[in-house]
Amino acid sequence: MKKKKNKTTKRIVANTEQSDRHTLARIWGQSTQMYEGKRDIYKALGYKDNLDYTDFKFMYKRQDIAGRIINAPVDEVWKTPPAALEKEGDQRETPFEKAWDEIVKRVKIWKVFSRADKMACLGRYSVIFLGFDDGGDLSQPVKKGSKLLYAKPYSEDVVRVGDLDLRTKSPNFGEPLWYSLRFASMSSPLMDEMGIDSGAVSGMKIHPDRIIYIAYDVMENEHEGAPVLERVFNRMMDLELLAGGSAEMFWRGARPGMVAKAEADAYMGPEDVADLEAQFDQYENGLRRVLRVQGVDIKDLPPQVSSPKDHADLQVSLIAASTGIPQRVLMGSERGELASTQDEEQWAKIIDKRRTEYVEPEILTPFIERLIAVGTIPTPKSYRWVWNDLRTLNERDSAEVARIKSETLARYTMVPGAEMVVPADVFLEMFLGLNKGQIEYIREQRKAQTELTDELVEIAVGKKEEPNTGQRESTADGMTKKQDKAVS
Repeated sequence: MKKKKNKTTKRIVANTEQSDRHTLARIWGQSTQMYEGKRDIYKALGYKDNLDYTDFKFMYKRQDIAGRIINAPVDEVWKTPPAALEKEGDQRETPFEKAWDEIVKRVKIWKVFSRADKMACLGRYSVIFLGFDDGGDLSQPVKKGSKLLYAKPYSEDVVRVGDLDLRTKSPNFGEPLWYSLRFASMSSPLMDEMGIDSGAVSGMKIHPDRIIYIAYDVMENEHEGAPVLERVFNRMMDLELLAGGSAEMFWRGARPGMVAKAEADAYMGPEDVADLEAQFDQYENGLRRVLRVQGVDIKDLPPQVSSPKDHADLQVSLIAASTGIPQRVLMGSERGELASTQDEEQWAKIIDKRRTEYVEPEILTPFIERLIAVGTIPTPKSYRWVWNDLRTLNERDSAEVARIKSETLARYTMVPGAEMVVPADVFLEMFLGLNKGQIEYIREQRKAQTELTDELVEIAVGKKEEPNTGQRESTADGMTKKQDKAVS
């Protein structure tokens, strides 16, 4: 009698992650209490204890600064996408590069990556669903050599992570064995062409070959990242109160109204009071600007309006500190000025770091490695991602840099024996920042200039005969004769 094999995987209980979050929220709720629980800071300030994807999505759609926090770094990264080069500097396009460029254009992959990037920042994770022309059985691995038909990004709101591979000797240990997308209906002409029942896709198990999983800023759980808006959510709520409160304050405080005080010897019956109230209503809400009263002293209440700028600046500075986005970049501009050079430099460093630490390892490399693994594109010997330089100088800055480099070079050439301490090529590379191609170009131009100078010197001293020009040359007596200097 055969014994049943022990299961090497366990189903993730749907409530496990929720339970963990509730436990964390409970612990956090206890940490916000003061004076032995008599004061709960979050409750007093109106903050939510437990946040989910719906809160972040609503904040992103309705709150202006929240949208800027998510969009600014993502848009900056994908504004100039990278190139996947197999042989850098080689003008010939390799089969790998050609196949990749074809997918980029046909699938519009940069838009897909940008959307998936925003969703991963907004929630704990996002996925890119890959559609291949291998028959439509989504629960099975992709057949070798299949063509990529489309790529669709989805947020955690519609994605379910299935069982994990708990085999300790498996190279995919801890990775999901399947995923599913939760849709009421899912229709696509491509799916119809592949023979996939669009109504049956919802909840269907999807093999990991067809999913690119994206999670940023992970901790213990590598499948659950930290939403970008989570750390600054309270500050966003404070900004909402300040912005909305300032409008309400101006509406009520700039025109607080009037007070009517009856004189000591005046008598006002019910009809007089009703007539006065009607006049007040027409004055405040209509075009009436004259009050006809008798026996009543009317005074305007003084306006009570204060500036919320200092309070709002405090919230913005805290948000900038948490997200790492410079304040002037976060706000777009300040007093009509563009971001300072220092802010631009800091912003460029943040984008560079985001490229190499988030986008490349989480999106670009997994995507292209998946296509290589299933044979969609040829396998390269090696490849690398090449981004454009973010630190592009304007004309004024370029001129200043050129001036400084020229002065440095002049001082170097004026010092006797300087090349004995630091060789010329080393100086050009280390002190002036030139690359090897630029140094080689300078060397070639210097050699050509030396050869031309030597030739001119030889001509000047008469060691080298001038070429025949076929022109007439004047003689000493003023007559002209045809010069024939052709070599027989």
